[in-house]
This record gives sequence, C-alpha cells and structure tokens, in this order.
Amino acid sequence: MALEAAGLYHIYRQGQVETVALRGADLILSSTSWTSLMGPSGSGKSTLLHVLAGLLEPRGGSVLIDAEDLTRLGGGDAGSAWCSRAATCIRCSGWPTTSRCRCGSTASLAA
Repeated sequence: MALEAAGLYHIYRQGQVETVALRGADLILSSTSWTSLMGPSGSGKSTLLHVLAGLLEPRGGSVLIDAEDLTRLGGGDAGSAWCSRAATCIRCSGWPTTSRCRCGSTASLAA
C-alpha cells in the first residue's frame, strides 16, 4: 500500500483570524517505509497527521491510497474508505479529543 499526499492546504479560522497550518504539503510513503515527522511547535505536524488519518478534511490538495483519491469520495463512502483503506483510523477509547473519523467511530492514529 502506498500513501501519497499532494498539495495539501489547511487553514484554521477563528473569527476573523486565519492560521495556515498546511501550505502545499507533499508526502509519499510506501508500505515498507518508516518515517518520522519532526518540526517546531505550530508547524503543522498534527494537522498533517489528522488529514492523512481522515479526521480532518484538507481545504485543498489530495490524499491517495494506492492511487485512489480519498479526498474526492463523497457521502458515506469517504468514511469507510478512510477506515478500511488507510488503516490509520481505528476504534479506541483513548483518543484525547472528541475527534471522530468520517465513518463516525472514535479514532486514533496507529502508533
């Protein structure tokens, strides 16, 4: 399985204040790779992981799993695709926020 993120953008809005968390992020991972994500506080690491896991929809760009663009799926198909194809959305009770996966289950990133 290969995961590819291309041109990911995400902007948080609070009132009239906008914070750009991802600005054109690109990433390619193969199923046999080990990857570390490092950067200073506020650089978008958690936002990137949330987008890749399907917990957060990007404002732009795409996430592909085995060449299937999961960001373009509509309706209930998106949630089941994130959970079954990406295998990063799992049911758990230890997620520290109220974030929910697109499939509706409480979710966590695989360790």
